[in-house]
Amino acid sequence: MKGRLKLILIRHTKWDKKKDKPLLSFEKEIKNVLSKLKNEKFDVVYSSSAKRCLALAKKISKEFKKLLKVSNLLRERDEGIYKNMPNHDELIEKEVKRLGIHYVEFKPKNGESVLDVLERTKKFLKRLKEKRVVIVTHYTNILCFYSLAKRVDIKRVWDENLIDPNYGEIIKICFRKNF
Repeated sequence: MKGRLKLILIRHTKWDKKKDKPLLSFEKEIKNVLSKLKNEKFDVVYSSSAKRCLALAKKISKEFKKLLKVSNLLRERDEGIYKNMPNHDELIEKEVKRLGIHYVEFKPKNGESVLDVLERTKKFLKRLKEKRVVIVTHYTNILCFYSLAKRVDIKRVWDENLIDPNYGEIIKICFRKNF
């Protein structure tokens, strides 16, 4: 992508993973996001294929009469064998320590590392045609966009909590140069 690019990144709303449906606060979060987007100019809405992203993206698309596009490049990091395990975060941290590597480098069996997500993010940006875009995606993906836009190593973004998007939070990022 050449020229200036404006991304409005939104972390999906809270979701009940066990029941695979929105939490009770979903409608309130949606209204909050729609209110914050009221004065923003954008051409298209992109979303991860995850239900928790699509639910929000569909509401945005409908409210602002913008085309909705789904991209698998925006999907959540695949935690491989740790996916759906109780205490999966602790298990991953333990394995990272055992291996003596940085968290972003850890690639679980049948899964992805954060570095893999960073590469997917680069692919997404290279394929992007629009200049003003709303993206509904996941925590790790937003960190990757931030790392690329600000030209900050993903390890530093991760370690120093340079950005910590809450559910339904809007983060604006501009790319001024090629990447």
